[in-house]
Amino acid sequence: MKKPLHIGFRADSSLQIGFGHISRCLNIAEEFKKNGDNVVFICRDFENNAFCMIKDRGFNIISLDRPKKEYVYYSNDLKYISWLGVDIESEKNDLKTAIRDKTFDILFFDSYAMDFRLESFARNFAKQIVVIDDLYDRRHNADILIDATLGRNIDDYKNLVDESCELLLGANYQPLRSVFATFRPVALPRRFPPRSILISMGGIDTGDFTGEALKALAKSKLKDEKIYVVLSAAAPNIADRKKAARELDLNIEWRINEIDMPKLILESDLAIGAMGVSSYERASLGLATISWAVAENQCGNFNAFVAKNAIIPISDQGLEKTIEILSESEFRSCEIAAFNACDASGVKRIYERVKNAYRNKRDK
Repeated sequence: MKKPLHIGFRADSSLQIGFGHISRCLNIAEEFKKNGDNVVFICRDFENNAFCMIKDRGFNIISLDRPKKEYVYYSNDLKYISWLGVDIESEKNDLKTAIRDKTFDILFFDSYAMDFRLESFARNFAKQIVVIDDLYDRRHNADILIDATLGRNIDDYKNLVDESCELLLGANYQPLRSVFATFRPVALPRRFPPRSILISMGGIDTGDFTGEALKALAKSKLKDEKIYVVLSAAAPNIADRKKAARELDLNIEWRINEIDMPKLILESDLAIGAMGVSSYERASLGLATISWAVAENQCGNFNAFVAKNAIIPISDQGLEKTIEILSESEFRSCEIAAFNACDASGVKRIYERVKNAYRNKRDK
């Protein structure tokens, strides 16, 4: 009988950070758990975090204390260092205190606020370090680095990792839940003109881009169609958003903490969505999406999808105009390009490559 591995995931979530880092870690974690390994999440207890989501998926959490004061940013810090909540040395101390005498066979890091300093420190209690990234803006000390951005290539990480680091790059390694792959055979085509629209601007959507999308739809030729709105229960001001939406007189179905996204994507003919992790979920099932980058860290993803014609970028004249001028030929072209951009098998590829690398390192 195989001895189970001890796997850790160091990632955080909050209104500022969002839930995307936790979401993709959960999908990888489930593959290890399914194959008999022990998995734990190590997360700082920020306000409005994704702890409930982690526990609902059946994983335990080692909680790091909530910061007692706001982090002071210095010009030579990492761009997103404030997302850590504390300085690097405090993070090291908190991490070591929280895990006590535990050792990990494999430890994953997924945070824009973490770099080679924490990864190097973690080698004191982890046999293999795996980094999940999509910004290629800082140095890493990793055995394996995963960047599942569409079109990512080796040159992007030149001088950021050692030559010994194995790079798993591109959308073939996008860690979507395995259920998405099972629905691909029945994914295409959708109805045109669209009869149902999915709005997915990120689980938290602090900028209320959902509200902007609803206002545009209320003025468009799609105003009478079915509209699904996906948000996390942790999103701010949901009651106020619903109240404002009622005044638009739209046929809206709110999906809070939606657990069956594949089915909802299949039921939708068109999406209006942000360029986070959910963009790959929609793409894997060939859902044409009108999109724009709602945060700076989504710009690379947005540009890669535009280059592949895998989204319909919002026009300079705004969302309402984009809907008005949408043609069936553009719609169909986007469906196919999106479907071909991501095959939803990345989580299995990650599991196999990470596990094989661990075995090879152990057996040397």
